[in-house]
Amino acid sequence: MAALIFKFLQGVVMMTALAANANGVPGQVSDLGWMAGDWTGPIGDDTLEEHWMPPSADNVIGSVRITAGGSTRMLEFIVIEQVNDSLLLRVQQWLPGMTAVHDTPQVMTLKEIGEHRVVFESAGGFTLSRLGYSRPQQDRFVIDAELAAGGRLELELQRR
Repeated sequence: MAALIFKFLQGVVMMTALAANANGVPGQVSDLGWMAGDWTGPIGDDTLEEHWMPPSADNVIGSVRITAGGSTRMLEFIVIEQVNDSLLLRVQQWLPGMTAVHDTPQVMTLKEIGEHRVVFESAGGFTLSRLGYSRPQQDRFVIDAELAAGGRLELELQRR
């Protein structure tokens, strides 16, 4: 019963995020072309690889792989979509064997957008409370994440 209540509440939070996003920070998918490319770097002792496709139609898509010692530790799929005049980020993660980390994707709304910088904020209930991407230099891609449980993770990736 508790699991059903939790799923219902997650749905309410997602619908609230979608409704709030309609009047949220303005942004366009076309503003995110700077994210496109293949990026790689360390995440602790593991290796993080990200591939971002250029904006097309109403979305930008990113795929992520974390590996260590010749084995895949996690896969992730990210979609940033145009919703009305703003952006919505959905992210889903899988462990080896395509075992989903969460039953539903985490949903995040646009908080800030600028030149070579974008920040999303969670509607709650998942791992991340805030997620930002920036490209301060041509061959440098930075991920800045705040964890819902507390703490911050900043990862610097290089163009592959």
